[in-house]
Amino acid sequence: MLDHIRLSHETNSPIKAECIDWAIDLLKSKLAEHGITLDVEGPAELTLQLRLGKVTPPSGIVLPRQTEAFALYRDGHELVAWGHDVAGLTYALTELADRLLDQEGELFGTLPLIEKPATRIRAVARAFVSEVEDKPWLYDRAGWIKYLDMLATNRFNRFSLNLGIAYDYPYHNNMLSDVYLHFAYPFLVELPQYPIRVEGLSDLERRQNLEALKFVGREAARRGIQFQLGLWTERYDFDDVPHTSHQIRGVSDENHRLYCRDSVAFLLREIPEITGLNFRIHVEAGVPEGDYDFWRTVFSAVAQCGRQIELNLHAKGLDEHVLGAARATGMTLVVAPKYLAEHMALPYHPSAIREREYPPTEAVSGSEQLSTGSRRFTRQSYGDYLPAERDWGVVFRIWPGTQRVLAWGDPLFAAAYGRSMSFCGADGMEWMEPMSFKGRQGSGMAGARAGLSNQRLAMFPDWQRHEYAYRLMGRLSFSPDAPPESWRRFLRSRLGAAAEACERGLAAASRILPLFTQAHGPSIANNCYWPEIYSNVSAVGEYQARPVGFDMDGPTRFGNAPSFDSQMFASPRTYVEDLLADRSTRSYTPIDVAAWMDDLAGQVETALGEIRSLPAITPATERYVIDMEILAAMARFFAQKFRSACFAEVMLATRSDQALKVALGHSRRAVSAWAIAAVTGGRNYHSDLAFGPGLHMRGNWAARLPQVEAEANALQVFLVQDASSPTYDLEQADRVIARIANQKLVTRLAGQLDAPKSFRKGQPIQIGFQTQESEAEVLLHYRHVNQGERWQHLKPETFPDGIRWTIPGSYSHSDFHIQFYLTSTDGERVQMLPGFPDTLDAAPYELIEQE
Repeated sequence: MLDHIRLSHETNSPIKAECIDWAIDLLKSKLAEHGITLDVEGPAELTLQLRLGKVTPPSGIVLPRQTEAFALYRDGHELVAWGHDVAGLTYALTELADRLLDQEGELFGTLPLIEKPATRIRAVARAFVSEVEDKPWLYDRAGWIKYLDMLATNRFNRFSLNLGIAYDYPYHNNMLSDVYLHFAYPFLVELPQYPIRVEGLSDLERRQNLEALKFVGREAARRGIQFQLGLWTERYDFDDVPHTSHQIRGVSDENHRLYCRDSVAFLLREIPEITGLNFRIHVEAGVPEGDYDFWRTVFSAVAQCGRQIELNLHAKGLDEHVLGAARATGMTLVVAPKYLAEHMALPYHPSAIREREYPPTEAVSGSEQLSTGSRRFTRQSYGDYLPAERDWGVVFRIWPGTQRVLAWGDPLFAAAYGRSMSFCGADGMEWMEPMSFKGRQGSGMAGARAGLSNQRLAMFPDWQRHEYAYRLMGRLSFSPDAPPESWRRFLRSRLGAAAEACERGLAAASRILPLFTQAHGPSIANNCYWPEIYSNVSAVGEYQARPVGFDMDGPTRFGNAPSFDSQMFASPRTYVEDLLADRSTRSYTPIDVAAWMDDLAGQVETALGEIRSLPAITPATERYVIDMEILAAMARFFAQKFRSACFAEVMLATRSDQALKVALGHSRRAVSAWAIAAVTGGRNYHSDLAFGPGLHMRGNWAARLPQVEAEANALQVFLVQDASSPTYDLEQADRVIARIANQKLVTRLAGQLDAPKSFRKGQPIQIGFQTQESEAEVLLHYRHVNQGERWQHLKPETFPDGIRWTIPGSYSHSDFHIQFYLTSTDGERVQMLPGFPDTLDAAPYELIEQE
């Protein structure tokens, strides 16, 4: 029995770094739980050797010369923990500590292990949005220690604490109520030269808030984690919000920007661990777009702080003037676009944005002149922030709109997210954690943050229920090819005999909501669209100001809702319009999405059957079972919704009784599926899961059941109520009904692709292809990696050895890389290359980078 490990260094002098000391202490405590002492003295059966930087490893081991890289290997009788730098050595030590979770096999598992980061930035963001729900965790020092330990162990290297995101719109917003830390400065800062104060806030509480931020900064730095502070709101209508929890007095047009500047300077001085500041630049920050003097004034505090600070600027509405003001500080400049709207969709960057996100034809003036005008295309995705040459970094922000409450955990998707975060040389990601925005916009309730009403299963703090998701997102964004043991030992330690089935079932369940979000995008805003507890949009349409009516083009019905990738996914309406006009839809159809949904539901249900056959399961397993049951039922519901919407679109265009009957049948099956989610969710979760004040942002699955049932009733009576003339005749309707019922799914186009990996600016690009599909016409679709532009397509030239396309030099003469894909159709089926794999974990297009 091993009871003592000697700790040694590569030289006689210990490696001195605060995060190394922390990691050694963590390893000591984990070993002590197993009765093993880690010390620098005494007899030992094993020596742990710490090595840093350039060393000579044993034959067959190649150490990567890259920031944060680490390795664990045996060198004779020694166990070596090596890091390219201090961060890498920290990860090596935390990996050893984590491997003690596993009670199977050798003490420290299979060696060697060699890893290097795929992305430079791997961040988690937490938002303070509710005084009643968020103060407890803000002041909980023991909770912060556990939380930051978890982040560091899972290879996250940045933590962002975001303030000022409780509300979006700052002007004439009568919903403003809970404004604690919304305009954050007076809750943290006392500047005697300004008469600005918060009514009802004592000096003691203000100091307590500041001390909490100082503590988080110190503890993050001790673990090698960068600490960034988000200051999302710079102003709101202080004198026109009579019902807020705290009135802010003394802000005037004369002192506002100087007060913000001096407050930023104060925070940077008082919290030296702050490595970056996140600013919301567009109108929702409370600063009219085009007010460049404000940003120059505030940024001047950063320029004069005496150390390097990253300026992290939200992409929406950002223009060259604000970039220039940030650039003038001499600080590191990062643009933070949304990964995909305010949601979590499939793990690739969308091929295109929604149609309504393109800039309007006429100029927009006023406080939103950029975000709703010339820069509107920056609202959903990366916009034009990925040119081949740029002097700013790019960090994608994954918003929490899609899934907040239910468990998430898919190794394939997590690895794919990790790979995609370096798209076109980007720097990484910031993931807004599960339960983000709980209690937002004044909807907070004391004691409600855990979500689960079943106290036997509830966990405190709530992040512990989602620890598997943190593990996957952190470790697989660091190393997408990490061995499965990295997460399987965690599952075995929590789930026992159910671990394998739960891993498979939860992986499939975790693809359901991202797929639905990608294919059905009625609203970018996370406070309007919540796919996880879906507010039903009827297949026959009815105006809904909330949740989605204001953010999608009418009519407001399910089949008319656009995709979040309009190039790859057809809506039910566009799909049916193509069929009625006898056109091929060169994209994935709602029938493809429905088939994926049914397949994923089947995988989850199989895993659930295996788990239920076990003699006993742990509470952790039971939590996953509940969530998988809900997600599988939702997948069945979404599959039926897409099918019902297609036939409803036929009925709306032709007034076909047959189309109505088929649509109604699918709608009734959707009701049955949602009823399962309603029963399981209603039994185990709080009846009011509030992420905002509107009905569409609270309740649970049971609360949505009447909406779903009402749709089936509306379909049944629709023809009686509507006497408008059909657009197409019944003969066309019968033909289209048959086509939908027998729709062939999109498949991968077989053949040999010959495409360059890079190109020179201004030079033509040739792409060749050899295929046996001689009857079908193969088109090349291509576009600059710029979401403000539209896709182009080319027909092929035929040569003896295959077909070829030439993208002209006039098109390649731009600042951007180029993406492309192929489609083929023979009228009955569509094929794509590359298209999506069956597992949905890769982009459906190829990238050609500009040299």
